[in-house]
Amino acid sequence: MDILVFVAGVLVGMGVMWLLRRKNKTGDSKGNRMTAGLEITLNDIIHLASLNSISDLNALMIEYRIPVKYPVFYEKYQMLSKQEKDFYFSELVTVCAGNRKDEILDLYERYPGLSTQDVLLWLMMKIHTDNKTISRILGIQAEALKKRKARLKLKMQPEHWAKKAGEGT
Repeated sequence: MDILVFVAGVLVGMGVMWLLRRKNKTGDSKGNRMTAGLEITLNDIIHLASLNSISDLNALMIEYRIPVKYPVFYEKYQMLSKQEKDFYFSELVTVCAGNRKDEILDLYERYPGLSTQDVLLWLMMKIHTDNKTISRILGIQAEALKKRKARLKLKMQPEHWAKKAGEGT
């Protein structure tokens, strides 16, 4: 399985590199704008391919009723999968942050309820990444991305946090 994920990651990486070179040769400013100031490594691309493989594996586990047949195994698998995704998203925030590290610290300070995925979404919106790319990176459908963006905007309104503080007391 690890070799399959590695090969898939390498193939995806090679395809992305080829597309980026092709866009740069044709002078596509959108491709340059999306990757401006970012250094995305082959490991990042392999992690993206791994996330896709993980979602395929989740579908297979449900199809073969693994949660019902082996609930303890499935629970441990879910926990490991969540830890891997959290680590990957925090690494992507670091990669995408570039010179915005102070802004990110300010975000976490001003909005303590933001998740790593929320901050990653905010960063990708700031660098004008298209919705299709964002949804692929986050591993969600286009409709779910629209909802995420709306919820992020709501979370970043001061009234939202004042209301939350009132509920806590």
